[in-house]
Amino acid sequence: MTTPAHLPNSYLNRPFPVQKTWNAGETVAAGDLDANIRDAVNYMLAPPRCIVYCANPQQAQGGTPVAFSLDTALTNTDGMWTPQNPSVITFNTPGVYKIAAYLHYPYQSGTGIEFHLGFAQNAGGLWPVVGAPNRLCEDTRQASGNSAFGSSIWISGIYPFNQGDYVQLFTTQTFATSAIAPAGGQFGSQVTARWVSTN
Repeated sequence: MTTPAHLPNSYLNRPFPVQKTWNAGETVAAGDLDANIRDAVNYMLAPPRCIVYCANPQQAQGGTPVAFSLDTALTNTDGMWTPQNPSVITFNTPGVYKIAAYLHYPYQSGTGIEFHLGFAQNAGGLWPVVGAPNRLCEDTRQASGNSAFGSSIWISGIYPFNQGDYVQLFTTQTFATSAIAPAGGQFGSQVTARWVSTN
């Protein structure tokens, strides 16, 4: 979905339009209708959002989780992602957002291999300790034992964010200390974030 043509480029850089409380007998002008009906509907149809993936497979190391870098944006409004800071999704407009991530790993020969995926907020590139409040949704998946298939892991959550907050996706695996690269392309790795409501 594209932003409607009549929506100013700077529109998404501010919070959801606050609706006017009307008094009996007030005159309604075209500008009132735009500000109190059109703009709010357009904001809901085209809110701050991004869909970013890794076109070139990035290796996931064993051991300590590392921030997963992304390199290609399918959709990126409100300056949420930049190639200069590829592991970071920034919330320039405050609100409640749904964040989600998906990674698909090729088949790995071995037993007991696990893949871990998780979001962290304002973490500075370091995976938080267990129980830390900025450690958000996460999950662990056992690797598939079928050589015809790989292993997919998907996480999502809905959280409130203030302006300037950011999240990073962290991943690791238990295949000794060897690196395993998730599949490249939008169907191999993807991170999404979408504004849902005001805080």
